[in-house]
Amino acid sequence: MSRLPAFLLFLAAAAAPACPQAITNPSNPTSNPNQINVTTSWLYTNKVHYAGAWSGTTAYNSQDLVFSGSAPYLSLQAANLNRAPASSPTWWVLVPGMTGAAGAAGATGATGPSGATGSAGAAGATGATGATGSTGAAGAQGATGATGPSGATTFNHQTALSPVTMTGADVVLYTYTLPANALPAGACLTVTTSLQHSTGTAMSAVKLWFGSSAFSPITSSSDITPWVIPGATWCNDPGATNHQQLQTPAWIYNGTTWIVWSAGLLNSTSVDTTASVTIKLTASATSGDAWTPLTWTVR
Repeated sequence: MSRLPAFLLFLAAAAAPACPQAITNPSNPTSNPNQINVTTSWLYTNKVHYAGAWSGTTAYNSQDLVFSGSAPYLSLQAANLNRAPASSPTWWVLVPGMTGAAGAAGATGATGPSGATGSAGAAGATGATGATGSTGAAGAQGATGATGPSGATTFNHQTALSPVTMTGADVVLYTYTLPANALPAGACLTVTTSLQHSTGTAMSAVKLWFGSSAFSPITSSSDITPWVIPGATWCNDPGATNHQQLQTPAWIYNGTTWIVWSAGLLNSTSVDTTASVTIKLTASATSGDAWTPLTWTVR
């Protein structure tokens, strides 16, 4: 509730009127005829009675002082009922220079609607590179890769043997039996060998045999240096195991010179490799001559 200053309450209590009196303006009125200039002597002379906050249900007497809001009003007449001071100038007069205590703070108003979203700010600078993470767990083992092609297989290898005396017929110097099915369709086999006409000067014939088929890479008379046959190759035809192509070496070595050998560079043979096959090196010369086997490799 609004309160009068202490000195006004003192005056009002000390000079309560015995009966209502009409209020008269002082000799110096303001520009508003319904306002009065309040002085201490004026309040004392007019026997003002403080009646608290104005209420529309209270009948006020003349000289009753009320607060309407924060403004003080003085009742001009008796039986002053339900007449708002601010809008009833014939019933109330504003008392300037007096202000009531501040009222209690009003309730907080409702929150207003959200404002529009602002535009995006500029991109910030790139941060520093983070520390290297720990090593992850090992992944699952991958699938086994396809099997690679098989390398060359050495079927048989023999070193130098003792000289072999000739008889006039074919005499075996080296021999090897290829197992059945060891040479599948489309596969190849190569024989590399060397030998020497170590005794005698008679004409000789040297042969390489694949089963019952033979070819003669060497005919010799007085040569006594080592001969080298660098490779004779038999290949089963694709899809076949009983028919081969023989690629004879284009050159042979007589110990001092590589010699062009032109007798049948490509020959056909018909040997069944699903059965075992005898591969051999033979020589023939006049009785008493000798040939010495030096090396032999089948692969």
